[in-house]
Amino acid sequence: MQENEKIEQKNIFIALILSVLLVSTVNHFFGVLPNSEGQKQEVSVLDKKDVKVLDKAKVATIPQKEKKGQDVPFENKVVKGSLNTKGAAFNQLDLKAYQQKVKKGSPAVRLLNKKSYFSTLGYVLDGKKVVSKDSVWSVEKGNLSASSPLVLSLTTKEGLVVKRVITLDDKYMFTISDVVQNTSLKNVEVKTFGQITRSNVQNLSRSPVHQGFIAVLDNALKEVKYPSVEEEKETYSSKDGWLGISDKYWLTAFIYNQGAFKTEFSYDKEQKAYDATFSSDSVVLQPDEIKTFKTHFFAGPKEIDLLTYYQKTFGVERFDLGIDFGWYYFITKPFLFTLEWIYRFVGNMGISILIFAFLIRLLMFPVASKSFESMAKMKKLQPKIKALQTRYKDDKMRLNQEMMLLYQKEKVNPASGCLPMLIQIPIFFSLYKVLSVSIQMRHAKFFGWIKDLSAPDMSSVFTFGGLVPWPVPAFLDIGVWPLLMGLTMLFQQKLNPSSPNKDQAAVLKWMPILFMFMFGRMASGLVIYWTWSNLLSILQQSYIMKKYGEK
Repeated sequence: MQENEKIEQKNIFIALILSVLLVSTVNHFFGVLPNSEGQKQEVSVLDKKDVKVLDKAKVATIPQKEKKGQDVPFENKVVKGSLNTKGAAFNQLDLKAYQQKVKKGSPAVRLLNKKSYFSTLGYVLDGKKVVSKDSVWSVEKGNLSASSPLVLSLTTKEGLVVKRVITLDDKYMFTISDVVQNTSLKNVEVKTFGQITRSNVQNLSRSPVHQGFIAVLDNALKEVKYPSVEEEKETYSSKDGWLGISDKYWLTAFIYNQGAFKTEFSYDKEQKAYDATFSSDSVVLQPDEIKTFKTHFFAGPKEIDLLTYYQKTFGVERFDLGIDFGWYYFITKPFLFTLEWIYRFVGNMGISILIFAFLIRLLMFPVASKSFESMAKMKKLQPKIKALQTRYKDDKMRLNQEMMLLYQKEKVNPASGCLPMLIQIPIFFSLYKVLSVSIQMRHAKFFGWIKDLSAPDMSSVFTFGGLVPWPVPAFLDIGVWPLLMGLTMLFQQKLNPSSPNKDQAAVLKWMPILFMFMFGRMASGLVIYWTWSNLLSILQQSYIMKKYGEK
């Protein structure tokens, strides 16, 4: 095979591999966590306001009268739910700003529920759980809201007395403040623990966004998929951080910043449930001694502004990593900020995507121009290259020499077209991730039939939008936008120099069709972005071709 054909074939195979990578769903990275156990916990005192609410002088006299739990409601502007006095468990939480379905009047998203997704916070005394999910608390003050705390109390038979104040801000953060008193006649070791329990987990292996256990421990991110703990639990030690369970758009997390603690991700085979648990280091309580503990619990959407706010306000270590930014965090996060900033101004996520694509194309204009210029020069050289191939078809060494002289004379580097593509790979990955994780895409309408930019385009061109109900294989059942994307790719391909190798040319001709069906079941927002980006590329490439005298 002649030298220029080898170069072109290599470039085409590189382009094919890079193109497949662009739609790859493998975008996952791991953090390295320490194994040290940490030191004894330092316990801080409550704020003056909390101490006033707790009225700790009355703690030791609280009786436990209730045998069964009761639901205590809570509500603010964005959440509504209940806490059950059995286990003091958050057993229901609805996100009022988000609907379950696109349809008008659909119920709010229910993040927590008493059967399959709830959280508890308790205590271990001398190695034994004495305040657990089965403990029944007494209510001293109910009706938790952004302006009113919930006050609970509990006395164990071992002499541990707990008075708990739960506050809720105007968003999605609960603060649990406990005053713990040892009313026994001996020293005891006490540790607090929190547990988020979830069952009925669906198969999420093909999701482009991490869904499962998540933690940031000692500034290192840890993501663990559900199946990883079904045979053996995973345990880590850290001095600071947070842990929880992550969905595509929602997050639940305990934030404990009062000293060293252990994190455990496990699976309960009997209950068929997954548990994300933390437990603090032990604190020694002398007789009649009182200590205070404070824990935060977050349950809400993975909005970048929201998580960044809590990261700053509560000093939560890298809380923004609750969003799966992928390998290119330093690119993806600014992109996400930019996209959602545009959305706040225009109010339509589809239009925001178009503006965002234009800005990215503007940013990458110099790099893309370099690639297009190289292709335009190569296209002009095609007649001369073919003439050399014909003249020296029996002398490969002479052909290679003449080809190199031609490239030097015309100042063309055959491989230069691939370099800009390599530079753009992190950009493409980051864009794919941004459009996958942005909660603003969820249930966002565009024009016409697009009612949810996070869902595939189901307009079905082969059944004329469902008007002709003939059977169509699933892989052929694509919408209008994927078809437009394929057509723009095909048109863009026509502007590029064709390969002199017939096999390579045939492969390239099939790529638009391949991508059209690959994207047929992806989020319509991503397909709209890609189609619009193709159109911008065509305009840019046409301009450069005109600059070099090409029709």
